[in-house]
This record gives sequence, C-alpha cells and structure tokens, in this order.
Amino acid sequence: MRRRPGILFLLALAAGLAVVLWFGHKGLSDMVAKRAEVRRMALENRRLAARNQDLVRRIVRLGKNSEFTLKTIRRELTPLVRPDEIIFLFPADKPRRRNPQGTP
Repeated sequence: MRRRPGILFLLALAAGLAVVLWFGHKGLSDMVAKRAEVRRMALENRRLAARNQDLVRRIVRLGKNSEFTLKTIRRELTPLVRPDEIIFLFPADKPRRRNPQGTP
C-alpha cells in the first residue's frame, strides 16, 4: 500500500515533464515549428538560386548580344519615356590604343 503514492508521484512527475518538454520554452513544439521554417527557407533559397542563374545568363547575353541589349533597353525604358519624347542612343566610345611611348 505504501508504494502507490510513490508511483503516483512518479507518474505525475513524468506527465509534468512531458508537458514541459512539449509545450515549454524551446520544447518539441518549437522544434517542429523551426523544422517547418527551415523547409520553407530551403525552398526560398532554391527559388532565389534559380533566379540568380537566370540573371547571370541574362547579364552574359546582354554583354554578348547587342540586339538583345537594345531590345531590353527599349522594353525597360518604355514606361519611363513619354510618347512625345525622343530617345537618343549613342554608340559607345571605343577605347583608344596607346602608342609605346605612353601618349594617346
């Protein structure tokens, strides 16, 4: 008969610890929420990595393909230019070669 209060105390203590571990500060519920956040961030990182790859390909293409560059400029400047305005595009200056003496 004497062992019952001790067993009941241990069961109550175990139940209390389980509640604290599950619902307490930095408990299992927080761990489950953090895992979901890590999964969400991993998806976002993959999306951003794909976007970065697209931007790198676009930058390379802009540097190599002048027709694509002009098309992109027109598409992106159109909202900034009013219908009655004129856009002047000037060719880029070619770098000058220096002669061996160091003067242009």
